[in-house]
Amino acid sequence: MFRQQPGTRVQQLVTGRDVTPNLLTHLAYPDAQVIHLHSLICAAHAFPLLRICKSQLWGPYANSVQVLIHEADIAAVAVIALTQDGHKGKAYPLTGPEALTRIEQLNMIGAAIGKKLRFQEIPADVFQKEMEKSMPLPVIKLLLDYWSETLTVPEVVLPTVEQLTGHKARTLAQWAKDHASDFSPLART
Repeated sequence: MFRQQPGTRVQQLVTGRDVTPNLLTHLAYPDAQVIHLHSLICAAHAFPLLRICKSQLWGPYANSVQVLIHEADIAAVAVIALTQDGHKGKAYPLTGPEALTRIEQLNMIGAAIGKKLRFQEIPADVFQKEMEKSMPLPVIKLLLDYWSETLTVPEVVLPTVEQLTGHKARTLAQWAKDHASDFSPLART
């Protein structure tokens, strides 16, 4: 059994049952057997607010620690799990290779686009009120719970990607370089 990670409550709310940690991605075989790839948060989903806030990210829990994963690593594990024998019915918790604070995460994006980005910490209730204008309240609460949990119990790096693919998981710095064009409006401000 894997060590329970922060985000278990998120997964329980999403799936409606008591399950192993992290949000589930279900990949079904033609014979309906299932493989579970667990990834609490993909790097591609971690920074939607940057497009709104220009060169400044406003949010709570600046020093919370997450282990973000590159979507290419999720895909690489999925290909192996779906095309090689021995994976049916297995559950694979996936993480990136490094535990980083939200400030460190933002700094890596800034480095990739050649711009100094700033994390402005605000109270959780202020963040929630602002985000309610554009995001469903349950999603906001899930994010706040996740960030709060990883402030006191940082996520743990797991070796699953390397064990299954034979290569180290991609760093957030690599993800930021791969997605620099996604943040190009920030580089111009």
